[in-house]
Amino acid sequence: MYHEAAALARELDSSWNYRSKELMTLYAKAKQYEAGEKVEFGGKQFAPLYTPRNDTLINLFQITDDEQRTLRTLISRDMAAERHRKREEARRRASGAVDRATYEANSASRQKPWEALGMSRASWYRAGKPTPAGETSPCVLQAAAGDFDV
Repeated sequence: MYHEAAALARELDSSWNYRSKELMTLYAKAKQYEAGEKVEFGGKQFAPLYTPRNDTLINLFQITDDEQRTLRTLISRDMAAERHRKREEARRRASGAVDRATYEANSASRQKPWEALGMSRASWYRAGKPTPAGETSPCVLQAAAGDFDV
């Protein structure tokens, strides 16, 4: 395993010495793992292999944001949060939610239906949000009330 790791290290960076500290640490950890040794951390037993965090690898290999966009798992927390936000937005759109600009454009405060009736906003709300004559109400209960024979 040591010789394979040294060959891989030479492929990645020809200036990397096969006796480098990082490679020796990797070899020692692999030997401990093969021997079945465990490391205790926080009261739990773990395999002695070191698993670096994504941020450590990103800094070590100087991975840019553009490169991270093409990667799947080796991404920063900010990139992960951005991807999560986009997935959640797509899920909400699929379930019928509209974006904020559309919601605000269709809101009563933007359309100001009380002006068409010549009343103040407060009076319009107190009157139960009346619609101008000839317009139908979007309320399901009002539409359904006329459908029943009592």
